[in-house]
This record gives sequence, structure tokens and C-alpha cells, in this order.
Amino acid sequence: MPTRLSHPGAEPVTVAAAKLAASIDADITAWDTDIAGLISAARESAEHMTGRTYRRTVWREELADWPAVTDAIRVHGASACAISYWTGSAWATLDAAAYVYAPGGIGNVGTCVAPSLAAGSWPALGAVALGPRVRVDITAGPPVPEEGQPVVVPAQVDRYIKAHVSAWRKNPEATASASLAANPLLASLLDAEKLWV
Repeated sequence: MPTRLSHPGAEPVTVAAAKLAASIDADITAWDTDIAGLISAARESAEHMTGRTYRRTVWREELADWPAVTDAIRVHGASACAISYWTGSAWATLDAAAYVYAPGGIGNVGTCVAPSLAAGSWPALGAVALGPRVRVDITAGPPVPEEGQPVVVPAQVDRYIKAHVSAWRKNPEATASASLAANPLLASLLDAEKLWV
């Protein structure tokens, strides 16, 4: 399972848009930090339910050996890929011309990587007693918009996030628990986005 390294992109719903959907006056700013956190929680819920990424994110898969071309890394919709490997004494970055990646992977549920035709095969890996020898960093999610422009996600995802923020804001007891539960009545908004495996 890949690990999230960073979020270089903005959330798909702004605090102002979420406040408007929740009928909160724009000049009331006391809840802005809470609303920003609720937006993140709702987006993460949508990502979990669909298998997609709705905020530009860099994921890392660490492997003991080079992946086979049929080994899909569970990151959908890759827009960039970087590979590094253990030489025996240090981590080396593999030249981008030495490999190719397929954002659709196998069954459109992941990303596959393979040596390029020019390279022919993967480089030799150094020995380690324990731990990974290959790191595959995959960037996925909507493109980073120009400054002042919102992140573009499907309309049903936008509605899902705004509806959850609104519901959670109107029911503060729901946010008091350790985990925010998704509203099952709103889950059907994401049916068209789900990656069925």
C-alpha cells in the first residue's frame, strides 16, 4: 500500500465555497479553521470510497525488488512518476528515459512501471539486510490550478464534500468523536466515481 508523501495541491473545495453551502455568512470567520479540517476529512472520505485522488498528492511505494510489468501500484490516475533504487551504498534516481509508466495499469485501478525499450531491463539492485530497495514516487490527482482558480473535481465529488461539511457543521456532536463518519445517505453521490475492482 503506497504511503502519502506530500500534498502539493490545494483542497478541491475552498472554505468560502463550503461556508456558502452550509449557509454560513462569509464575514463569520471563527469556524474557518474547523471548516478547512472538515473539507480535508470529507475529501479523504471520498478518496477512500472511490479509490481516486482529489487533491494533488505524491505517493510512495517501497518494494524489495523491481516490480513486474503486471504489478499495479494502487495509485490511480498518475500524472508523474519518479523511481529511485538502492545501489548498495546509496539511493540513486533512475533516469526518466530508463522506464515508462502506465497510469491505467491493470484494470484501470493502479499504475504499472516497466523498463523502457531503450533501457531493456532494470539496473542491478544492491543488497540490504532488511527493507526496501526500490522506491516508486507517483504524483496523482487533479492538476494544480493557476493562482486564484479552484481545483477542478467532478461535480458529484464537490457536492459530496460540501454536503458533509454542512452536515458536520450543523451537528457539532458528529465532529466530537475520534473519527468523522461519512453519511451513508450521501455515499451514493460517489457511485459513478468508484473504481470497481
